[in-house]
Amino acid sequence: MKKIIKILFLGAISYSLLYACNSKKKDTVTPTKEVTIVEFDAASTTENITLNSFKVTSKITNAGNGDITEHGHVYSSSSDTPTLSDSKKDLGANGGPFPAVFASTIGDLKPETKYFVRPFAKNEKGVVYGKTVEVLTLAEDKKFAPAIDDNTKIEEIKTDEFKITNTLANDGGSKITQYGHVYSEINPSPSVSDLKTELGGTDGPFPFSFSKTFTGLKSNTKYYIRAYAQNEKGISYGKTAEVTTAAVIVTSTPSIDDNSKIEDTQIESLRISSTISNSGNLEIIQHGHVYSSTEKIPTTTSSNTQLNATKGPFPLKFTSEIKSLKEGTTYYVRPYATNAKGTAYGKVQEVNTLAIKPPVISNSNVSRAMTYNSVTLESALGGDGGAPITDYGHLIGTSVPTLASNTGKITLGKYEGSFPKNFKSTFGDLKENTIYYVRSYATNIKGTTYGESIILPTPEAEPTFTKPASIEDVPIYSLELVIKTANTSDAGTDDKAYVKLNDAMNNYYLDLPKDDREKNQTDSYYILDPSLKTIKDIKYLTIGKEGTDAWSMENITIRVNGYQIYVNNLTSNPLTIDGNDGYSPKYTISSADLRRSSQWSYTANPLIYQSSRTISNAMLELMIASVFGNELNGSFQASKKVAWEEKASAVEVTYKGADRVAVRISLYERTQKSIIDFVLALPCVSGIIQFAILSPVGSTNNPAVSTSIHTYFDYPSIQRKLAVHLNRTLNLPMCKTKVNADGSISYW
Repeated sequence: MKKIIKILFLGAISYSLLYACNSKKKDTVTPTKEVTIVEFDAASTTENITLNSFKVTSKITNAGNGDITEHGHVYSSSSDTPTLSDSKKDLGANGGPFPAVFASTIGDLKPETKYFVRPFAKNEKGVVYGKTVEVLTLAEDKKFAPAIDDNTKIEEIKTDEFKITNTLANDGGSKITQYGHVYSEINPSPSVSDLKTELGGTDGPFPFSFSKTFTGLKSNTKYYIRAYAQNEKGISYGKTAEVTTAAVIVTSTPSIDDNSKIEDTQIESLRISSTISNSGNLEIIQHGHVYSSTEKIPTTTSSNTQLNATKGPFPLKFTSEIKSLKEGTTYYVRPYATNAKGTAYGKVQEVNTLAIKPPVISNSNVSRAMTYNSVTLESALGGDGGAPITDYGHLIGTSVPTLASNTGKITLGKYEGSFPKNFKSTFGDLKENTIYYVRSYATNIKGTTYGESIILPTPEAEPTFTKPASIEDVPIYSLELVIKTANTSDAGTDDKAYVKLNDAMNNYYLDLPKDDREKNQTDSYYILDPSLKTIKDIKYLTIGKEGTDAWSMENITIRVNGYQIYVNNLTSNPLTIDGNDGYSPKYTISSADLRRSSQWSYTANPLIYQSSRTISNAMLELMIASVFGNELNGSFQASKKVAWEEKASAVEVTYKGADRVAVRISLYERTQKSIIDFVLALPCVSGIIQFAILSPVGSTNNPAVSTSIHTYFDYPSIQRKLAVHLNRTLNLPMCKTKVNADGSISYW
């Protein structure tokens, strides 16, 4: 376990604010730096123990943020916690980096004596000590041959000499009487029997480093050499080193390989690479390539590139970019290199610069994808004609387009890559059912190439329906409630009846321009309310009535988008609602009960998420009747006493124009027959079909009676209800509606 010795210096920080009388500026006193801890590794290590010396190594793991001005080791043979008051080995300041390992060789010791040693570090705040280790020096009878470190260093190698440096680790407990080096050309483990140097005796201190420069050697020759040291116990040798003296240098002109390669050729440029295999043992003062369109063997007197001096290393590959050449011209090119001995040349290469042609377009319109308002084209560039393509793309128009007269253009900019190069363009905002001409183009400095002109007629717009993951998220385009009154006496009712399908709805009153809710009669009501956007908005079904005339029902059906999703057959036990006689005035079918219907699923109605493309004239009349019937019985002012004229033609819808119909509503105001006429317009605004009631007017068959009946109705509310289920955007970027001559409405 590592023990960490810490010094924590706590500095007091004081601030003084001095205010000058005239300037009134603040002077801030810089706070005293807080010096943090210094940490030692817990375990110092010892080695090279002799009779009178040993080596100790320690580590500072963290210097804190103070400056270490002194460090080293303290030791004593009497105190097991030596301090600076005892003997010390001072290694001076230590500026890191940290962690920092440091070592001391401590000598002049007594044989066979126990010493206590520990590291220390000193900074401005004091001294920190590391953990104490014990060292026992050897006894007199423990002497051995000297020790030599394996740190041989060879340097300054020349043709006839080199320098070698070694280190004696210790003297083995007795004085070294001779040391030096032994060496041989043939013996891999030379000894004092071979050639040697004798540097005399030494008392250290240890470790003891020494160097020797060997001269008068043979050139280009391998020598085996190692250090040796001798004391009374014998001779020690260091690790053998191998040294080869340098060869005598023979100089010549450079050598250039015959492997020059033309790497790129353009209209006005080329790139060539070559290799200098050697420098002729002299510095190359200039190199590059020479070239000419007239001289088949060009020299440095011809045009040339100059890549300057180089010292290698060799072999040396070099490349020249040769520019400002003539288009479509033959050039003769070869490498050269010059040193003090002269200039050498490589093999001549014959190169033709490119001739420029217009770009090549191949596989024009390989593939294409089309919708009623967009087209995607794919073409391919087959080549650039020898010059960079400055612009390419596709053109479109209602006649064959060009760059000068195109009605639509998609440019893809410059291109300098490889070929073939496929490219795509997508044109949008096209007109449906229209003939377009499309083609690709590419331009370089020689001109423009056009691809094949293709005729593409856009199809007529078609709606797209996305099927939601859950039937609950299906949009409600139309919602019908079909109720069959029971075939029993007094089953029908003339009281007001209403339905609710969620808490956001007001009571929606059921009233058609006929004698509805009669015995054994089936009536279909359109439910048009802004709160009903998707099937999940049908939270429940509440059927209620006002008054005391009971109503019995034997079948209740809900249709969404023309599909039955709920059917409740009550023939054997009709449902009766009333305000007295023990019957409740309303009946609610819960959300869970509605959704238990087997028809409330994609399995029963797989296409329920799609909308019909047509609203028939009869269906439109029923929608308008349902909305006005709700208005007559609900928010309508009770004092007006207005009701339907009970006849099949009480709501008439006729053609008025391509985006509008004329509507006539037949009513009774008290006992006076009254008529409301208005125009129902279906304009397309921002991609959504709008429903606007225009110019409502009232009339009667008695001019003396007021004709203001048309002012009784909340036309904005009626418009909103119609728009909820009649708009048909359906993933088209435009809405398409058309009023047909029979008063029906077609979509798309």
